[in-house]
Amino acid sequence: MNGPHNPRHPDNPQHVPGPHQGSGPEQAFGLHRSSGLEPGGRHQLSPEAGSAAMPGGPVPVQQPTGALGRWLGLISLCGLALLGNIFGIIATSIVHAKSRHKPMLARHNARNALNWSISFGAYTALLFTIHFIVLYVVTADEPYTGGFFPIATAIAIWMAVGVYHVIGSIVCAVKAANGSVAWLPGTLPWVGSPR
Repeated sequence: MNGPHNPRHPDNPQHVPGPHQGSGPEQAFGLHRSSGLEPGGRHQLSPEAGSAAMPGGPVPVQQPTGALGRWLGLISLCGLALLGNIFGIIATSIVHAKSRHKPMLARHNARNALNWSISFGAYTALLFTIHFIVLYVVTADEPYTGGFFPIATAIAIWMAVGVYHVIGSIVCAVKAANGSVAWLPGTLPWVGSPR
């Protein structure tokens, strides 16, 4: 079946080469010049290429988005409240510092993640300060015999902000990973816009 009567044999007048069939070494190795495939089936991308032609369509090259800063911001929930916030700020600061030479999308998202981490830390410090002031004022003369409210109102607000922090960080991380600039309402502008 290797002779000219083979319907796929190049000498057969009825044989029409397909888009990935040719002659020479490309055919021998199953390699087509425009396919971007190596003989082993691996996909090659040049550094300049944003996408390459594949049999199933273009394959996008993943660009940095800054979503990591949002995920690392969740570190603030580990450990004690204030200590966890410090760890979260450190983690997002490192991501922000490393994003300076990355695309603008990654820089904006890393900046927004850092600003939210610092804001959440500031809200935590403020609410805990208010709580301890109220606790001191109420219990200065006599022991407190009331319930959780109103004395722990600041702690309840902090818990609500913590839930907002978790949900908002996850939503913003997903949004950033999908190629959008993610900003969480309530974020204070501690760090300026990237240049």
